[in-house]
Amino acid sequence: MDITYDVAAIISAIVWPLIIVIVLLAYRKNILAILPYVKKVSFAGLTIELAEVKAFSPRWSMGSIDVRQMKGVDIDKSYVQYFIDQLTGTTTADYAVIDLGKGDKWLSSRLFILAILLGRMIGLKSFVFVETMPNLRRKYIGWAEPSKIRWAFAIEFPWMEEAFGKAYGNLPEIQIVSKTGKLGSRFNSDDPFQAINLLQNFVFENNKDPPPLINDNEWVSIGPEGPEQYLEHAQWLNGDSIEDLLEKDLNKSYLVSSKLKDMSESDQIRQMLLQSGRYVAITRDDMRFEKLIDRYILLEKVSKSLLREK
Repeated sequence: MDITYDVAAIISAIVWPLIIVIVLLAYRKNILAILPYVKKVSFAGLTIELAEVKAFSPRWSMGSIDVRQMKGVDIDKSYVQYFIDQLTGTTTADYAVIDLGKGDKWLSSRLFILAILLGRMIGLKSFVFVETMPNLRRKYIGWAEPSKIRWAFAIEFPWMEEAFGKAYGNLPEIQIVSKTGKLGSRFNSDDPFQAINLLQNFVFENNKDPPPLINDNEWVSIGPEGPEQYLEHAQWLNGDSIEDLLEKDLNKSYLVSSKLKDMSESDQIRQMLLQSGRYVAITRDDMRFEKLIDRYILLEKVSKSLLREK
């Protein structure tokens, strides 16, 4: 029986984590006995620092133009080139921080399209959400996978998925050039303009035919009042709305760095293993976000250590 590469990749992605879980369940009584001996990198390679993942840290704005909330007419050539430089000037990254500020930084429509674009163009695996509270910046909310964000928003804001479909269908000479769905053209597999075209098309499709009266639940006003007022078919996002939209797909696991520093390396790893999901956030005492740890890396190494012990 022939198995396509995509099916084989899916099977691999499912089976290997499942094997890890089975091994951990089968040898759960041995974990506490083995971890105290796994302290040095030279011995087993188990430290939290080795599992820290790479962040993608773009500048979302250039002068007065901000991709998180810019008007459609602002997607001009200068910003296009700036955005292209960010997409083509980075290697793959695991996550990007989405700072919601005080609920005035991110439009739901922009998070929707960027979750799709960044997941496909640079293989971004997760978004970490933070917000600004009184006397506290970058307060940790949780993290979520780009695909989970896309489908949660598609359910809540069906017009966005419709606008995306139309925007995607209007791309000229489009071609998928990687297993992550990276966009290119048949003439140039590294052509970043397809991603920009998709962004432009989506913004315009998402804002066609605004109603005569603004529905605060669906439409927001961007820019100054008057003739230049611009309506966006979206809503502003804050910590509460992200929790409501993503529900169980928003992983809130976190550990406090100061408490971890007081533990031995084996106890630190033990705490990581007790969390849920692929990633675990590390925060300060006040829950200000610091970094993200890939828990699967530690699970894999523990599994191998357990197997060697047997």
